[in-house]
Amino acid sequence: MLKIHKASAGSGKTFTLTKSYIKLLLGEKRQDGSYRLSDGINRHRSILAITFTNKATEEMKARIVGQLALLANPNGKSPYRSDLCAELKCSPSDLSEHACKALNALLIDFGNFNISTIDAFFQMVLRTFAREANLSGNYEVELDETQAVYMGVNAMLSSLNSSDGSKIEASRRRQLMVWLRQYMLQKLDEGNSFNIFVRNSKITGDLVEYIKKSLNETYKLNRATIVGYLEEPERIMRFSAAINRAYERRRKRLADEADATVRLLSDNDVLKGVHKNVSTPFSNWAKGEIDVRKDLTATVKKAAVDPLAYFTKDYKNTPSDLVGAVGQLASYAVEVWDEMRAFQVLRSNIFHMGIIGEVERHTAEVQRENNAILLGDTGTILNTIINQEEAPFIYERLGIRLRNFLIDEFQDTSRIQWLNLSPLVRESLATGNDNLIIGDEKQAIYRFRNSDPSLIIKDVPEEFAQQCEMHGHVISENTNWRSAREIVQFNNTVFISLARQLGLGAIYANVVQNVQHTDVAGYVEFASYSDADESLDRMIEHILRQLEDGYRQRDIAVLCARRSECAEVVARLLRAKAENGDGPLADLQIITDEALVVGNAPSIRQIVGVLRYVDAHVVLSHKKGADTTAAEIINRFEFFRAMGHSGTEAMRMAFSDEGAEADRAALEAAEMECTNVPSIVERVVARCLSPETCRDENLYITAFQDMVIDFCSHGDADLHSFMKWWDEKGCARSLAVPEGVDGIRVMTIHKSKGLEFACVHVPLLSGSLSSPDNMMWVSTHCPDSEKLLPLFCGPEFDKDDVPPMIPLKANTVGKISLFSSQYDEAVYDEVIDRLNQVYVAFTRASRELIVGYQEGASEISDRLEAAFAEMTTEMCASVAEQRSLPDGTLVPLSDKTVRVVEEHDGVEEEREVLKIGSQVFSGDRNDNRGEMLEMPSYYSLDNEEIWSMNRIEDMADMERPRQRGIVLHSVMGYVRHASDIDRAVLRANMRGILPHVEMDEIAAILREALADSRVRRWFEGYRKLLRERTLAIRYEERDRTTGEKTGEEVIRHYRPDRVVWTADGAIEVVDYKFGDEESSRYVRQVRGYMNLLRRAYKGTTVRGYLWYPLSGNIITC
Repeated sequence: MLKIHKASAGSGKTFTLTKSYIKLLLGEKRQDGSYRLSDGINRHRSILAITFTNKATEEMKARIVGQLALLANPNGKSPYRSDLCAELKCSPSDLSEHACKALNALLIDFGNFNISTIDAFFQMVLRTFAREANLSGNYEVELDETQAVYMGVNAMLSSLNSSDGSKIEASRRRQLMVWLRQYMLQKLDEGNSFNIFVRNSKITGDLVEYIKKSLNETYKLNRATIVGYLEEPERIMRFSAAINRAYERRRKRLADEADATVRLLSDNDVLKGVHKNVSTPFSNWAKGEIDVRKDLTATVKKAAVDPLAYFTKDYKNTPSDLVGAVGQLASYAVEVWDEMRAFQVLRSNIFHMGIIGEVERHTAEVQRENNAILLGDTGTILNTIINQEEAPFIYERLGIRLRNFLIDEFQDTSRIQWLNLSPLVRESLATGNDNLIIGDEKQAIYRFRNSDPSLIIKDVPEEFAQQCEMHGHVISENTNWRSAREIVQFNNTVFISLARQLGLGAIYANVVQNVQHTDVAGYVEFASYSDADESLDRMIEHILRQLEDGYRQRDIAVLCARRSECAEVVARLLRAKAENGDGPLADLQIITDEALVVGNAPSIRQIVGVLRYVDAHVVLSHKKGADTTAAEIINRFEFFRAMGHSGTEAMRMAFSDEGAEADRAALEAAEMECTNVPSIVERVVARCLSPETCRDENLYITAFQDMVIDFCSHGDADLHSFMKWWDEKGCARSLAVPEGVDGIRVMTIHKSKGLEFACVHVPLLSGSLSSPDNMMWVSTHCPDSEKLLPLFCGPEFDKDDVPPMIPLKANTVGKISLFSSQYDEAVYDEVIDRLNQVYVAFTRASRELIVGYQEGASEISDRLEAAFAEMTTEMCASVAEQRSLPDGTLVPLSDKTVRVVEEHDGVEEEREVLKIGSQVFSGDRNDNRGEMLEMPSYYSLDNEEIWSMNRIEDMADMERPRQRGIVLHSVMGYVRHASDIDRAVLRANMRGILPHVEMDEIAAILREALADSRVRRWFEGYRKLLRERTLAIRYEERDRTTGEKTGEEVIRHYRPDRVVWTADGAIEVVDYKFGDEESSRYVRQVRGYMNLLRRAYKGTTVRGYLWYPLSGNIITC
């Protein structure tokens, strides 16, 4: 049996999930469906519990183990004991005995304790079926989809320079150039930057974000169809041409008919008798001025129905044929206007589809080359496997047998995820096993992550209608164990009204909950304010009162819809702390992921400004005519901003002579002998930051240095690479705050889901309920049919050229009435999501809920005010009677709403306030501040002499030529042409191979060596070049004793320094040596390379040379 438990907020879903798991672990199902206590061996191996976050996974494991430990102890007080004894029909002592055995078995075999996230489970399955998915078993999982798409965009742009001569690729490049040209022209028309070939520019970032939004769940579900269409890029061009023809045919006919009608009316002297709002558009159309971006006027639409009504009274007797001509033209305009608008929108956006296809193709190629897959693609890949295999075979490959599935937070499951899980659940039900799905469609707020609440609302209950039990949908099974009476009553009442207003009665049918804590007092306050500052001031007043009443800081949370609002809240809290002196906020701690961004700290902005200057100084100082002014100005600006100056003042000072101090400190860092990035940061901290800054912002400085050290421990560790990473990713990272810190939580509503706080503040409630801004894939076919929409059935279109779906922004789709049904679905989903966000925010509170909103400033606040007015005593009584609700589940909101006069900044203002309950806290009102330990100042040891004492890299200290040769040899590996020497030396310096002070010396040595006319052909005028490229040669292995071939193949690798295809058609292999001349051994080595190349390039002249650049000696091999 599949049990679907619709668990409203605070109704104990974790309790239900834990009890179900323990029941399956300790019990055995009988034929009549009941359970009895049983000693099943390793039964935990056959149960899979799925959560949606790693944190929830660990909490669930800890809860199950903890409750089993309590049950195993006969004296343990477990809330599950009585229920389990009743359902398993056993005594408490027997239950303890079996719980002890199950706990021991689980702990011994903890690796098979199958509680995991859905992604972790899918990864386990996919690695098992890696070969079927054409993946290697050790593939990497890429979490950053933005970076993957960015690499795909770069690969796509680079492909334009490809020399692949195949007709298919050449055709793709031509088509891509056309699409990119259209994209840039569109950006130019919008007044934005347009050169997409400038990497790391805003336009590239915009394209990456657009592609990322386009590769959504809809795309993934229809990927095979869309990719199949894009396999022939010419289809898009033919479809675009058909759109142009269809548009032009309608435009020309409208213009011709308008011209004929205007002439007819003018010739009969009745045009002046036609209403201006009709005659003016007619005249414009006759001149070819047809702008379908604007809506067709209501007057023209009415004239199509009753044209005579739009003749003035002096022309009411106009002949019917002339009146009919007006009506006919207006009717044709009404008929084709939306079609023409649709064609115009489509021809302006159809090229996006080609770009999306190319980026997706190149992204996939990059992933294959790097042996990686995107985490988001796991479900799509897995779906092709699971749909082809039977569940028993899947279990056989996995090495486990899953009989029971417990799925938590099901409303957050995507359709692809369910398509992968449903065959396993179906097989479980077919073998008589029980499964549990827990979710709440009212808390579905992750649609942007492809969650699909329609699964729990309708699809799954219908799919398993004969094997399904519904729970939690009636009030007797829906009790709130979290919140005080007043909060539960308020939420019951307000969401009944909001659901009625928005037509969401079915989704919110189980919103009313019983009140468990009838003896616990609560408080709800809703107040309107003139602006955000006033609302935040009132929030501070409430927080001060709550702290004085005995609440701890960790009891208080501030929830916001957007990260920017979180930053506003944090700024206001910090200002309140500064203003509060020794009051309750003196030891204020703020815990937030959204606002404590490391890169926003003044100290870090100053450090990064200096690093940017150092990076530019190093890169540009070796170029002729280099200008470091921009980097200097940025450094100066951040320096003065960190000192507390305003942005305007800091900019003024940056361009003045006052910037000398900032330049001096930055130059000291730039001229460090050590190029190690952490050391440069330490120098910047010591020389550029004040002791007060090091003390006040120690947390940020320490976090930044940790990020630097972590970056340098992986891959490229030079400053330029770090600055590139910082600009792309690092600047957005937040401080990691440990669990258990006593601080006020500031977070987005999305982050708050599943959490509980005594006091919840929503100070900036705002927003629209029905303005989707996501990407939509609009279907070109009729709903539930394979027929094309009538729009694409004209003579201009070949049905094979019409794409199955077209990507458009939702606000664009809303302008095309022909796609109205698809847009209405998007609006409906948006309304659900926005209302669900409000529901999640309001249900986090257990004791106090404080909400502030700007009166009349948003659709949400308007709807709430309407709910307050609607829910009178009579309405509450009527609703309670209709739904058979117990007394006390609703509260008349209109009776709790009053107009109050309050003083704000010395001005009396009247506002509307709703208050339910009282501000009472029965806990300890004593000073609740814990012991505060002051964090010491950031200490940086700036000992400039330390490098002079430990410079093992100095050329003067290198006693052996081999050490000197290693550096020279490394630099030569970067040189393609003689002009590359400076760049190669700089690169070696940035990678930490070559000290800054020795760069000029090394560059001079190599310039002198490459000036030799005998070596010029190896660096200039060649046809092809391989630098330190590995040659892999396959050999058939021979027996060491007999010398006979064994039949086994081995691969050996060789790495010549330089292989050059010269202008005369020969191949020359060159090995350069910077140590003592040991010609005999090295000559044999070069001759070995020559033999390998002769085998690979039969008939080609191969020459070999041993070159000693320091002495100028060249030995022919």
